[in-house]
Formats: sequence, structure tokens, C-alpha cells
Amino acid sequence: METWNALKAWYDLVWNSQNGFLHYKADIIGTLVVNQHDRKGLIIRRGTFQNTQIRGISSMDLDWSSNEIWEVTAKFCADYWIDEYIDGNFVITPPRIAGYP
Repeated sequence: METWNALKAWYDLVWNSQNGFLHYKADIIGTLVVNQHDRKGLIIRRGTFQNTQIRGISSMDLDWSSNEIWEVTAKFCADYWIDEYIDGNFVITPPRIAGYP
């Protein structure tokens, strides 16, 4: 439920279906980090998505007779992303992008 509540709160910043309230882009964007792990669980690649905003989330089917885990699908969009490869010494080597420190 914590993941659902976080995604729903973020989506409500974009457009709150209860009161119709909207926010500016600066208030609804964030940085999204996705890590790719090897078989041992070590991070080997990282994608950092900058200025990410949520576009939508799937609804939950409230079936109280089922013990299944809820599955939620979310859609995001980002202005740009940075692909970082992590070597055996755990040093992050991002590509050089103009204007990125």
C-alpha cells in the first residue's frame, strides 16, 4: 500500500480528480533512479531519469475474496536520462554531457 499511496499522491499533484486542482511542472517533477543488478545482486548499470513526471497509474481491483498481491502499472515521462555503467570497483562513470556537472 505504501507504493500505491506514494504513486497516487504524486499523480494527484498532476491532476487531483477530487477537486480539479493543478500544479506547475516545477512542483511535480522529480528524479527517478533505476538500478540494474547482476545475478549476485550487485548494481552494474544505473539509469537516472531527470525531470520525471508521472503520466498515469492503473487502478486497483478491490477483490476482498482474493489473497493475490496487487499489481500497479505506472507511466512516466522524463526530459532526459543519463546512462551510468558501474565497473567492478563500484565507480560510476557517466558519459560526458554538456552542461551536466
